[in-house]
Amino acid sequence: MKKKNKKILMFIDNCTAYGEIPNLKNIKIKYLPPNTTSKLQPLDQGIIQSFKMHYRKEVVRRFLADVERQTPTTIDVLQAMWMIAKAWNLVTEKTIANCFKKSGFKVTCEDEEDDLPVAELARTWQRVQEELHLQETDFEDFVTFDNDLAICGELTDAEIVTSVLPVTNAEADEDEEEEGRFE
Repeated sequence: MKKKNKKILMFIDNCTAYGEIPNLKNIKIKYLPPNTTSKLQPLDQGIIQSFKMHYRKEVVRRFLADVERQTPTTIDVLQAMWMIAKAWNLVTEKTIANCFKKSGFKVTCEDEEDDLPVAELARTWQRVQEELHLQETDFEDFVTFDNDLAICGELTDAEIVTSVLPVTNAEADEDEEEEGRFE
């Protein structure tokens, strides 16, 4: 008796950085509708926010430790990578499950309690404000200052359709002729 392979369903937004996605045997790709990523993608529902908060908390801790040692704060790529790894490990499974749930995916999970002691965070941020003279900047502004930063372009409906349609032999031949002209 032959076992039928079940396809895995993968949801992808329309980020132009992905480039050409190959035709996959066991994975069926579904594209999120244009301009809905901020509402339908679990990462945008709080996972990225949680990660950035934990990462920036590590940067602030590093800064405060350097202030106490009276040394300038420098963070090289390796140190940043260690802080990134620590920050990602602090994003809880409950946060991830709740973000999938908020995006409309069926997930069973209890509501998550805040995993950061607010009083400790407030005291730490107050010290940073004093050292950097940032009295007009609150921690929420610090954590969310780049939320509206565009990180990639969005494809039009026509570009999405073109990217998933199979290439005909005539189009492939035409592409090869064009490449040959520029060599």
